[in-house]
Amino acid sequence: MARLRAERLAAAGFGPPVHGLRDGFLAYEVLDGLPNTSADVDAQWIQAIARYLAFVSTAFPSDSPTSPESLEEMMRANVRHTLGHDAAARRVDRLTLPLVNPVWGDARMLPHEWVRGAAGLWKTDGVEHATDHFYPGSTDIAWDLAGAIAELRLSAGARAALIESYARASGDDPRARLPAYEVAYLAYRAAYATVAQAALTGSSEQEGFALLASRYRRDLVRALGRRPTRA
Repeated sequence: MARLRAERLAAAGFGPPVHGLRDGFLAYEVLDGLPNTSADVDAQWIQAIARYLAFVSTAFPSDSPTSPESLEEMMRANVRHTLGHDAAARRVDRLTLPLVNPVWGDARMLPHEWVRGAAGLWKTDGVEHATDHFYPGSTDIAWDLAGAIAELRLSAGARAALIESYARASGDDPRARLPAYEVAYLAYRAAYATVAQAALTGSSEQEGFALLASRYRRDLVRALGRRPTRA
């Protein structure tokens, strides 16, 4: 399944070419380029993400998604754990995570997963994260859109451009359900970074996860204040 997905992504021009299996691992072509950072956001990258997620939304549909109730429970528990105040809890209790377009998504929309070179942009590490033991599993493509918005720290204008470009490429308008998925994604990442920070106490990585946890919490508070958009 991983090899087939990697080959389909490569054939569509989104992932690196696959050279088969080597000692139980997929072997990819070495890409001539550099990993992106959130400072590299531009119109080309936003369009590439929109096309990529539109492709994922149609190429990898799922008929066995994670139950929305399970993701909603995760979202509420993580908001309470990371923010710990009643106002946030009341707001998140009203949110639902509708399954409109369930897919085996990417689930790894971090900036450095994108490599930019002379030939364009490639998405790496887009094969197996929806099938590992972390959330979200198979769920609505809105999770990956939320991940891109959060991890690239998109401005309001860039966020709108991504949503519009994705909707135009896919025929799927995610605006009504996306704000709740942004809360779910940020709550998950805030909790993940908080646990990692505690587990790595005394190590060289503790400070990095502490900074991440703080940033995700700030973004989560902002996302909880965002009103859902009518479709």
